Amino acid sequence: SSLSAELSGQCLDSVEETMVLSRTILFTIKKRVRRSPTFFVACPASVKRLRALSNTNVHRKKGGKPKLQQSKQQPLPEIKNLPSCNAAVDDATSTLSNATVLEHVKLVHVALETNSDKFFIIQLVSASDGYYTINRWGRTGTEGQAKLTGPMGLGAAKQQIAQKFTEKTGNSWDARASFVCKAGKYDLLVESTAGRSGAMWQYFVNDYVDGKTVGWYDYVKSASDIVEGVYSEWKANPRADDTMAVRCVQSGHFAYRVDFGSMTQTNVTHPGRKQRQIRRSAAT
Repeated sequence: SSLSAELSGQCLDSVEETMVLSRTILFTIKKRVRRSPTFFVACPASVKRLRALSNTNVHRKKGGKPKLQQSKQQPLPEIKNLPSCNAAVDDATSTLSNATVLEHVKLVHVALETNSDKFFIIQLVSASDGYYTINRWGRTGTEGQAKLTGPMGLGAAKQQIAQKFTEKTGNSWDARASFVCKAGKYDLLVESTAGRSGAMWQYFVNDYVDGKTVGWYDYVKSASDIVEGVYSEWKANPRADDTMAVRCVQSGHFAYRVDFGSMTQTNVTHPGRKQRQIRRSAAT
């Protein structure tokens, strides 16, 4: 080839002075060298020099010789001893080592006219190899889906969560203490620090459905936990318009509108929109 003919009569050192070698060209040179023994005769030091160049980036200074820069591995982000928060680490971090939650917020968007009730969780996590951000979102009552991003530096991770928070709420991350819920945007929740109470939720049957006699019946455990969760959010987030008193939760194939003011549940996916009385039974 023309490239092989051009290189066969001159050393690699002189080639450096006339052209900038990219990694692609270096790879091509290696192939030509294997097929051209006369290249080794013309330039005995070429093999050693070529091997050295394969691990470098070549930059040509204007009016001067090319400057060789050794490729360097990017250092891991510096892990600082920062205060953690009380939130549980998201399951998306199961593959990380020494994961600790540094920042955590939970957002909700409730639109009763469309029976829509969604959550969005934002976390900043430190791990052994750097910092990560986690977003988890979905319908209230489901696990939703999650996105884990990282590793990265602390500054980049903080910028990511701040941008996502503003996108979802229309509020600044640094102004969370003076948060104002905006139309069409997510609301910021204060999460209860009391933990799970172990209370059981029950519903009242008076229509003999599924052959049941009249009386109170326990929710299945998973459904009871869901209702207890939104009940705790209602108690921890008093609103002037009491917007958190009515929630729409997903339970299996059905969606229910749960009203803590009237203590009723309405099956909004059932054609008959059956409504039942509910109650909260203290933990035993």
